[in-house]
Amino acid sequence: MTMEMASRSLCGAALILTFLGAASMAGAEEWTKQWPVTANPDLRVETGDGSVTVVGVPGATRIEARVETRGWRIGPSEVRVDESSTGNSVTLIVRVPNVHINFGERWVKVTVRVPQEVKAYVHTGDGSVHMENVHGPSRVSTGDGSIQAAGLDGRLEATTGDGSVKVSGRFDEVQIRTKDGSVTFDAAPGSKMASPWRLETGDGSVTAHVPADLDADLDVHTGDGSISLSDLTVTVSETQNRNNLRGRMNRGGQSFSIKTGDGSVTLRRAS
Repeated sequence: MTMEMASRSLCGAALILTFLGAASMAGAEEWTKQWPVTANPDLRVETGDGSVTVVGVPGATRIEARVETRGWRIGPSEVRVDESSTGNSVTLIVRVPNVHINFGERWVKVTVRVPQEVKAYVHTGDGSVHMENVHGPSRVSTGDGSIQAAGLDGRLEATTGDGSVKVSGRFDEVQIRTKDGSVTFDAAPGSKMASPWRLETGDGSVTAHVPADLDADLDVHTGDGSISLSDLTVTVSETQNRNNLRGRMNRGGQSFSIKTGDGSVTLRRAS
């Protein structure tokens, strides 16, 4: 090896060590902001990579957001936070650089506290979504990650490309889909079907607990698994085989579709 080649190799190694050192020095950082709002605000949260948590606070008159990072700096060249508010609407977009090789621990967390009555849209390209005590229409999606929500009230649309979905609350409209993961759905007493409900997974089990007085037309299918009903009044109209079931819950009504490509389906009375 010539002296010139050795010098280039040492320079390259030094650059790599400098990059690693800079990445390790980027410890935890935080960005916060508040927006005053009136009743029933609109919230939109988007991030390309990171977890998102939205918490409803009874009586709140503002939206509070916190962005936390580790291994990333918050600023124009790394994690960029874009926010805007118009009237009673707040938009928060967290942009994370596309990095294919990670050195050390890196993550982004977005936490938003909102008035309990809110219209929420939440999306992350890669990360989990958690919602708690949010009342109002909610649209939630992640490209890769789980979705967990409790204490919801109203309409829910939840989609993940890869991950489990576990939600509970009082519902009027429900659309849940995961390409790969289990679905656990708990509908509290008082839930009514204002439109068709759909629970679907490409690969995983589905467990649903619903009120005993729910009026619905059932359409249940599993590509490979069993179907179990417990403590519910269902008039079965069609069972082609152990993988399909159609019937009427109580007086019948809107379509309640439960489908899995591979897994069992359990439908039980809510406690």
